[in-house]
Amino acid sequence: MQFLALHGKVYHALLIHDNQSSKVPENTPLEWKTLSRKHVVLCNIIHRAAQARSRLQTILRAFKQPVLEVVQDVPTRWNSEYAMLERLCTLKNSITAERASAQISIKKLQDSEWDLLEGYVEVLAPFEEATKEISK
Repeated sequence: MQFLALHGKVYHALLIHDNQSSKVPENTPLEWKTLSRKHVVLCNIIHRAAQARSRLQTILRAFKQPVLEVVQDVPTRWNSEYAMLERLCTLKNSITAERASAQISIKKLQDSEWDLLEGYVEVLAPFEEATKEISK
């Protein structure tokens, strides 16, 4: 059963890189379809909205963490999706606090969605390492 769970994570981790949601197979679970672009929208909100970015920086300083920006993915580079997911997971607590303080309550990730994102990072990490090795 653990293999099936891991297989599902790999399968969906590869799907989330595909920006064309029309290519997502019909039998893909609804929670995966919903999450597949929700994290991108969340990054875009924080990246483009000065108030959200400012709140996030304030929270990071309050938590005495390095002030990091969210990473945007680039459709032509698969590892930018990995970098975005990894940074989101790194900033999870701060982003959760920022979204809680936002006046607009949309685009919050649920705990189960954060768990999925962390699973994607875990699954994609060896591919990132391999890409770095090959690129040397």
